[in-house]
Amino acid sequence: MEASRPDGLSPHAAEAALHAYAATGSSLRDSAAIAAISERSGWHVDRTIALGWGAEATVLRRP
Repeated sequence: MEASRPDGLSPHAAEAALHAYAATGSSLRDSAAIAAISERSGWHVDRTIALGWGAEATVLRRP
């Protein structure tokens, strides 16, 4: 599970972005970046669902 953007309501959004960079070596990835990584790994994006509060789920499937 990976956040695709910091929580816009959190006063700690900058810290979240830094933690993501430390954990993955990349800044927060948006849906397009997650889709690109998934495609290279043999997965396909089935859909992206907005969950609210700035969070979204990217649903993947294997062909």
